[in-house]
Amino acid sequence: MTPFTLFALSWVLAFTFPLSARAQGTSAEQHALDYLSREVPAWSVKNKCFSCHNNGDGARALYTAVRLGHSIPKKSLADTSDWLTRPEQWDKIGDAAGSSDKNLARIQFAAALVDGLEAGVIKNREVLAKAATLVAENQKPDGSWQVDAPGNVGSPATYGPCLATCLARRTLQKADPKRFKTAIGKADRWFERAPINSPRRVQRRRLGALCKFASGTVRHGGGDPGPFSQFRKTRRKGYDQARPSVSD
Repeated sequence: MTPFTLFALSWVLAFTFPLSARAQGTSAEQHALDYLSREVPAWSVKNKCFSCHNNGDGARALYTAVRLGHSIPKKSLADTSDWLTRPEQWDKIGDAAGSSDKNLARIQFAAALVDGLEAGVIKNREVLAKAATLVAENQKPDGSWQVDAPGNVGSPATYGPCLATCLARRTLQKADPKRFKTAIGKADRWFERAPINSPRRVQRRRLGALCKFASGTVRHGGGDPGPFSQFRKTRRKGYDQARPSVSD
């Protein structure tokens, strides 16, 4: 399975599941889950290591499926779940067909750990603090998390700084919002400082707003509007139809 195929499938599944599990039978959704149930554990068996694509984003899709009531074979997530509870070993990656970016690995594995805990598949919440500490170590002075070379436009199989910062922030928020308050605040300011001068900058602010909303920092109808206020402003500027870009 190519990194592109797994990345695309896992993100489509993670963000398009219905609110409750539907009849599983022969649905396209179930075919995709069956595919990921085979491929997520296959990488570590074949390559004797763990991959950001398979055991990060791919596993996240399966954990999301479990949380929403879909039936996933326990063996499909067993090795990954064990791996995710050992963050001290996450830097020991270096697969032949994928990335050996340790910063990206920490972000993706920590995000998968969060989803595994929320699905109830992983029980040990103590490891989340260790994972969040590793993620926080790589925050840049401007509040962002950068992956790949500076200026890289990204690809379908990797994260740009915007998506990386969103998921890193989510991990810190889920681990301990008080302990990581400073780092979370710096990430929020990085999103909010984006000037409203191009569709791509608007997208960055929007993702920042969605990131805060998804982690429970901002609730609908109350609290600090933060970058949500920019949604209303930017619609008047004609940027609301801009195509999203995860590599901004």
